[in-house]
Amino acid sequence: MGIVIESKPEIQSENKTVRVIDITQLLVFIFTLLTSLATVTGLFLWNRSESRSDIRRTEDLISSIHQETKDFHGRLCTIEAEKKAKEKK
Repeated sequence: MGIVIESKPEIQSENKTVRVIDITQLLVFIFTLLTSLATVTGLFLWNRSESRSDIRRTEDLISSIHQETKDFHGRLCTIEAEKKAKEKK
């Protein structure tokens, strides 16, 4: 009992031998390459949109903190002015 390995099928074309398996491998490689590029491009675009969303959220948070700080400072100035006015009386 021996193991028999069949040779690869071949196609004759203009005195050149083209192996079917080579064409199949090439097609699989091209398909894999295109699929990978499409996936990477999609993930890249999704990551950019998520990044922009995070940047906008951070800018909104910083803006609200800045506004709250200005409001707090204004309240402190008002309280201090009221205390000074009471002390002068």
